[in-house]
Amino acid sequence: MNEQKRDAIRLYLPVDPLIHPEADAITAAALEWVERIRFSDDRRVIEWAKATESGRYFAAVCPHGLADRLELAAEWSYLFFSVDDVIFDRDDSPLTRRNRADATVALQRALECAAGRTPPSDDPFEKAQHDIGRRLYTLFGHTRAARLIHNHAYLTLGSVWLIGAKPRLADTPLSVNDYLTHRMYFSGSHSAREWLTLALPELVPEDELHMPVVRAISEASQILACCDNDLFSFDKEKHEKDREHVNLVSILSRERKCSLAEAFDQAIMMRNRTMYLIMVLRQQILDNPASSPALRAYVDMLLHMVWGNADWSTWTARYTSPGNCQADMPEYGNTTRHEFLSTPPVTTLEPLPYPSIAWWWDYAEETVPDAFSKCIHAES
Repeated sequence: MNEQKRDAIRLYLPVDPLIHPEADAITAAALEWVERIRFSDDRRVIEWAKATESGRYFAAVCPHGLADRLELAAEWSYLFFSVDDVIFDRDDSPLTRRNRADATVALQRALECAAGRTPPSDDPFEKAQHDIGRRLYTLFGHTRAARLIHNHAYLTLGSVWLIGAKPRLADTPLSVNDYLTHRMYFSGSHSAREWLTLALPELVPEDELHMPVVRAISEASQILACCDNDLFSFDKEKHEKDREHVNLVSILSRERKCSLAEAFDQAIMMRNRTMYLIMVLRQQILDNPASSPALRAYVDMLLHMVWGNADWSTWTARYTSPGNCQADMPEYGNTTRHEFLSTPPVTTLEPLPYPSIAWWWDYAEETVPDAFSKCIHAES
């Protein structure tokens, strides 16, 4: 087994790892769908999709979820990693019959059209998306399906922005503040979190899910996962065209006029401070007697989401394999050296200096006493 040569990435991640007991069955069923639905005739695209190990990913990030729902989430993940490869990274895209922004919006519409039996076009990605949508309505019902479709629109918004922004990012780089905003959208983190929310046995009441303190811990967990992806994929992506312009490490290096090594350490510091905030917010929610059992399960799921994503990032061929689907087949067996810390290296609740996310810290108990109680009873 080969290892990348960087020093071990040390992240504060005080979570006991779990894996869904039906992880193998979830993975097998999702991979069978990938082979059956055939959303690409290029074998490299299919193999790089399978190399994401999305079945095991969803089994780790939601170990208490319902297996059939996690299987559908994994199929969506396999599909959208391939969409990412083809729409964003390949010059020989089969979607050149129309521009890439149009293709991205069409995929959103394919999900919305899934209330009907007929796919909106013969495009293989749209047909696969429509197939997922049909089963989404069957499995979740129209109200819960609408929630996921709504959150999926954030991915569409972010993807269309990224398509338009990429040509100018080398000359007009993003600020860290703007990057954190866009990253949460084009990463698909809203969609992924909603898949996990709907996979839980009991749905969180809407009046709890949309409280500011719950939104804060949700967004913080999403951004944390994105930061971890940036850290673990940085050594690979810094050599790829355009990718270095949408990675937190490179953006920090440009904005702070420091070396990439220094920026890498600063990115770890940022995510560790965010992880500490997540733990504080989680404890406030668990300590509050008004929190429903469903909300308590949800905030625990967020921790598994963070841990499962980070662990997956250390071994998935998506990040550890050299090359990409344009020229290579994935290489398995590589790992990234890492250490997950149970003790926080920093315990400050001073907000990070980025206005787009600084509001999360407003709901930390030491900053705003009893904030959760005030919010949870706001609409009662």
